[in-house]
Amino acid sequence: MVLRHILAARSAQGEIFLFDETDNFVASFKNGAWCAKQLFRFSELDDNFRPIEEDSEILQLINEARRALSNSV
Repeated sequence: MVLRHILAARSAQGEIFLFDETDNFVASFKNGAWCAKQLFRFSELDDNFRPIEEDSEILQLINEARRALSNSV
C-alpha cells in the first residue's frame, strides 16, 4: 500500500510532521508531545526533515497522533 495522501517527515532530532490530505489533519511532534498545528516552516521541512517512506510506520504515527490529540481535547 502506498499512502500518497499522507505527508510524513522526520528530522534528525526526532521531530515529526504529518499531513493527511483526506481530511486536512495536521500534526507536529516536538519536545515529546503532539500538537494539532504545523509548528515547522516549509523551509525547515525542506532543509531538516526527511520523508518517512514505510507505510506501516506512517500508519502507526498518524494513529498515535490522532489518539493523542483526540485525548487532549
